Amino acid sequence: MKKLLAPIKRKLGQKLGLNPMKWLKSTEQIQALLQESVRGAPATRHPPKGAENFAILVNPFLATWVPWYSVVMGLLLAQRGSKVSFIFDDLPFGEMPQRAAFIRMCIRRVLRTVAPHHAVLTLSEFSGKSGAVAADREALIEKLATLNAIHHLRGEMVARGRREYVALVREQLTHADPAIRQLLSLHAFNALLIPGGVFGTSGLWLENARQANIRVCSYDAGATVMLAAANGIAAQLKDIPVAYCTLKAQAVSAGEKEFILQTARAELEKRHQGRDTFSYQKVNTSAGPLEKYRGAILMALNSSWDQAALGLHAVFDNSARWIEETVRWVVENTQATIIIRQHPAERFAIASTSDDYGKMLQQHFGNHPRVVFIAADDPINTYELMAVASTVLTYTSTIGVEAAALGKPVIVASHCYYANLGFVSAAQSRQDYWQFIRMALEGRLNPSQEVQHDATYCYYATQVCNWVFTPFNPVNDEFFSQESIASLNANPSIDLILTALQHNIPVSVLNHKIKYASHRGAQASLVAADLAANLATE
Repeated sequence: MKKLLAPIKRKLGQKLGLNPMKWLKSTEQIQALLQESVRGAPATRHPPKGAENFAILVNPFLATWVPWYSVVMGLLLAQRGSKVSFIFDDLPFGEMPQRAAFIRMCIRRVLRTVAPHHAVLTLSEFSGKSGAVAADREALIEKLATLNAIHHLRGEMVARGRREYVALVREQLTHADPAIRQLLSLHAFNALLIPGGVFGTSGLWLENARQANIRVCSYDAGATVMLAAANGIAAQLKDIPVAYCTLKAQAVSAGEKEFILQTARAELEKRHQGRDTFSYQKVNTSAGPLEKYRGAILMALNSSWDQAALGLHAVFDNSARWIEETVRWVVENTQATIIIRQHPAERFAIASTSDDYGKMLQQHFGNHPRVVFIAADDPINTYELMAVASTVLTYTSTIGVEAAALGKPVIVASHCYYANLGFVSAAQSRQDYWQFIRMALEGRLNPSQEVQHDATYCYYATQVCNWVFTPFNPVNDEFFSQESIASLNANPSIDLILTALQHNIPVSVLNHKIKYASHRGAQASLVAADLAANLATE
């Protein structure tokens, strides 16, 4: 019988783009977790002071375990005393309707089990009740449709299929927008937890919630790491400005300041040598001498389709325009060499892009001697390039923070998380941008020691304290292994995320408190317990 069923399962899996049996099994596991959470819930709940009325968005998110992660986080928040409602976004999105329909079927089964214990709102029931999309929403929808196409096609430059995908998504978002607005207007939520923040309909949930004065929490994930933001888009590190200001204000003792600076510098050194957690650098020492690039401008790129970079341009329309116009201005108005460094992570299949910036530069500038493109796979260490460069231009790359911490003038033309923190020059127009580049080349933007320390604080907040390493994340197939509600509640990494979401405190602020207390000799578990107790009484 198994031999007969195997080809049927395989064919169905190919059509759906997922393993249907694994999804059905996962549905049963989530239902079991739900029953456990209900049995383990206290008879009378006393919400902690300041706990908010949470809405949890549950929706298909490609073929990942995102909907189940959202459900479980909702259950855990409920066990911690929050009033939790689940919102099922069942409206169509994307161009794989069979896969989405199958995942929605699984979600419905789980939410039918949830319904006796928590409010469940279904988005389609609000569809068509509030009229057409207002004219002022058209620009937002067009922007989100364009960004979704960039993500879907893994880049900005491939033309084939782009217009059709934008048209499809525009129609889907246009249908969803009034329903989302109507649902949120009828319910008094304090906070909304969403996956992403740009992909799918999550950008609409973000903007509509903000207009309704609802705090938006979000999360993103890698194979072993979670990012969570208590307010804003996690992938874009929107919690970091608050964390940065908090750390600067609270770290008043000389010992704590030195701990932050030394810990950040140690992590920075690991990253330079390719020994950090993510190992982005292909080599820890470049294959050839780089002295010929001394005084050059280094332009550090991002993956244009990555959610961390989507929709953050402030001066230019997109990355291609930013690169082309910047290189042209440098070539025509200065004597400097400009090095365009593709993000080294793009050498990995999971981060690879369809954008061919090397080809684009060749088409515009040929073999110009002062235009150097370094591909992701080239055996050159980005930090050694930065050491000889005079100026660093970034979009959202962390190298902008690192360069400022190491005394390099940094210029950004985006709304990245560090643009307005005072240690980089943030352009609001092309005129600003060109002027900043000229000033940097003339040595008039070199950061002071104090500015370098500020950038180091920011680096500490992002690269030391903001990551949450846990196998319990929605892109990991170990998501369901040997976990129970009780064990999840006792897991320090999950507790950290839940505390941040529930109390509107950046993860990096909480993580710093634990790390610094541990550095001073306190046990991390006791520090976390004291922190939770203090928050409960505030």
